[in-house]
Amino acid sequence: MPVLPFLVALTLGLSALLAWAVRYLPGERWQMLASIPLQKNDSGAWECVNLTYYGFFLSAGVVAALAATVLLLASVGVPAWFIGLTTGATLLAGILASRGVARLVEGKKHTFTVAGALFVGSLTLPFVLGAAHALFPQAAPEGVNLTAWMAAALTGYAFGEGIGRLSCLSFGCCYGKPIHAFSSALQRWLRPIALRFYGPTKKIAYAEGMEGVAVFPVQALSAGVNFLAGLVGLALFLEGSIGEALAAVATVSMGWRFASEFLRADYRGSGAISAYQWMSLVILVAGIALGLLRPAGEAAPDLLAGLSALWHPGVLLALQGIGVALFFRFGRSTVTYARASYHVHSDRV
Repeated sequence: MPVLPFLVALTLGLSALLAWAVRYLPGERWQMLASIPLQKNDSGAWECVNLTYYGFFLSAGVVAALAATVLLLASVGVPAWFIGLTTGATLLAGILASRGVARLVEGKKHTFTVAGALFVGSLTLPFVLGAAHALFPQAAPEGVNLTAWMAAALTGYAFGEGIGRLSCLSFGCCYGKPIHAFSSALQRWLRPIALRFYGPTKKIAYAEGMEGVAVFPVQALSAGVNFLAGLVGLALFLEGSIGEALAAVATVSMGWRFASEFLRADYRGSGAISAYQWMSLVILVAGIALGLLRPAGEAAPDLLAGLSALWHPGVLLALQGIGVALFFRFGRSTVTYARASYHVHSDRV
């Protein structure tokens, strides 16, 4: 199957998604997806739990990351069940560590970190892969080594991070510095692309008092840069340049993650260089070294084989199940609440 039409279609779809997200998600309307009534209070109104677009886009990002990883690994002949076993264990380790790392670095109980989850997952993958190969030595084809796995996983991460950053646009977190904090010369260039977040329940509003303030569009740029990294990695991987794909994705995605934190205004831990930035640098250096110094073998990627594996009913159901589970774990807001009352249209009875 030709790779170019696939890449063009994916590029157009991601570009349209990003353009829509930048226009609408910073608005007050696009934070709460639903409110579920739990119990009545003394005034007769229902106390509700909020389900957020933050959780929706975050879970969608994880599903996209897993889908891209399955596609790439299946394209070089790795069975879908073996991919699910290894990536599932790695994902579980990252998710379980995400809140703990955030609490350790930021001192916050009601948050979690994608950067920390990625770092823990990256450290875990070699051990998970080694154990899986020991248990099922005939499962993975010859030549599909750690370089290929890391290239596929990091490319998948780039797509997932791109979609996941849309959740930050909705919640108003991971926000950039106010435009007025830059020099007057830079302000003229930055104001046309600045973002403004509206709604008292946006994090930028209740944490910084910057509702409606023009800020650097770091979330939107992070989404765009990671989409670009994912597309480059996907193209190189499917062309057979697997080591180069790993090095390129690590350089672009981790390099931007390191640099972008200097443009953010939210608290990311103490120190001139945050713990998350150090984690990014470790992954960046490891990705470049592994991609350029350790060949990925002789596997010849086949896009059609990857798409066929991804379209398998079992794979689709597993991805959907993971997405739903993550949505209810991370989409349930613990920092906002709602009260609702219900009425009848008397003129429609």
